[in-house]
Amino acid sequence: MRQKKTIIQDYITSKVKPVFDQLIARIVIEMPDDVYEWSINWLQKQQRGSQVLKIINHDLSEEEEEEEEVVLEIKQNKKQQTRSAVSAEVYGEYNKKEDFIPRFIQKSEGQIERIKKRILNSFMFQALDEKDLNIVLGAMDEKKFQVGDFVIKQGEDGNELYVIDEGRLECYKRFAGLEEEKLLKTYIPGESFGELALLYNAPRAATIKAIENVTTFALDRETFNNIVKFSAIKKREQMEEILNKIELLQSMDNYERVQLCDVIKWSERICTCQLRNKNIFRIRL
Repeated sequence: MRQKKTIIQDYITSKVKPVFDQLIARIVIEMPDDVYEWSINWLQKQQRGSQVLKIINHDLSEEEEEEEEVVLEIKQNKKQQTRSAVSAEVYGEYNKKEDFIPRFIQKSEGQIERIKKRILNSFMFQALDEKDLNIVLGAMDEKKFQVGDFVIKQGEDGNELYVIDEGRLECYKRFAGLEEEKLLKTYIPGESFGELALLYNAPRAATIKAIENVTTFALDRETFNNIVKFSAIKKREQMEEILNKIELLQSMDNYERVQLCDVIKWSERICTCQLRNKNIFRIRL
């Protein structure tokens, strides 16, 4: 009996939970009138792979398509057994959701103000009310890295996102068919990274390496999932939907587009194009 129960629990954890975590998260965001029909359509899209393309803003590059599908393939291991998710309660005795108690790390007033200044530059935290913002500020943990340290590595599980306070880091990604990693961008203070693994319960999409001594503020998975996640997903997808319609931005790779979502603001000019006839076009969101 115990062995059968263990088999069932393992099956739910490795096969069922990842699918329903994403499905219920999407239902909460979309709130469809007909949940059954919407769920069937979503599952069909997921099976065909179109949901993967939507999440990562695929640019239809054949080479990148193969790699990005790997990035969003949910990695099953024991760490998933401890992760909080909105849908956890649907699994009854095999996967009970406990009341969320956020971690609290003591900080000075100066540290709190520094963290607040940094995280409010990111779209993920701008929609938080005062109560939730204070929870996030309390949960942030200052972490320092030396030159050459790898903060995250592509393909590994991720349990934290990072907001940079001081120093610079480089972002590398390994694409299918290429021996060497490709340098995608350099991160500077005020920027954040590592949220994709938390948003979509996926392995790390890239490798981040410190090129200077770096100070970051790290937010844990549990606090992110319970306080930040759903508003962040909705905002990001709204931004991505708009950016996908702008032809001038189609040459951007996926990671650049993700970062653009983080920094642009509504009504902010993001592109100016001057043609030979002197006409100037401005794109505003």
